[in-house]
Amino acid sequence: MTILNLEENKCHKGRPFDVELFCATSTVDNPELKEALMAGEINFVFCPYHNCGEMFYAERFVLYHDSDN
Repeated sequence: MTILNLEENKCHKGRPFDVELFCATSTVDNPELKEALMAGEINFVFCPYHNCGEMFYAERFVLYHDSDN
């Protein structure tokens, strides 16, 4: 099962914005997410404000289940 939550996050300038973050994922439901997770692409967000655009990892634990391994 994959769980996404809409959460408020802040860039390092303190600007709040809402972003959808992964809380849990399983290779059974979404095998393509395994590569994204291993590549560090999960919960990597960018600040949507025009004069910011900062890219960073949202501080969020992710439960990952790989039943094959």
